Amino acid sequence: MKPKIIKYRGGQTKSEEWRNETGRLHRLDGPAGRYWYRNGQMSSEMWWINGERHRLDGPAQRRWYENGQLRREEWCINDQSHRLDGPALHEWYEDGQLKWDVWWVNGRLHRLDGPAGRSWYEDGQLEIEVWFINGVKYETKAEFLAAVDLYKANEIAELF
Repeated sequence: MKPKIIKYRGGQTKSEEWRNETGRLHRLDGPAGRYWYRNGQMSSEMWWINGERHRLDGPAQRRWYENGQLRREEWCINDQSHRLDGPALHEWYEDGQLKWDVWWVNGRLHRLDGPAGRSWYEDGQLEIEVWFINGVKYETKAEFLAAVDLYKANEIAELF
């Protein structure tokens, strides 16, 4: 299987896409799609298998600003946002300041040791935090902490 490569008029590569026999983005040994700005800076890189965002060892999607600053990373498995060891989604402002991060597990907002989502203003000040366990939102931190205790107790009880 060979990629389809599209070039800008000046000859620089604009995009490179790997597709399977049904026309879906697909590649097992690297990103299925890579795209560049006219200035040669990569704009995005995407890992897909059979038309679904999927990568086990890193972010399935990465996007950059034209100045080269990383803009967004998202970890996905089977086309669902998913990561066990950190936020499944990060986004940054063009100056590199973190804009937001979100914890997802199997496509559901989920985090037991803190807020599942946070966003910041451009000046770095925290704007908002939200708490979720397995897709269920908790309105206050106290409510969330009580739910974490119950969640962990249920996990232990299921072992016996």
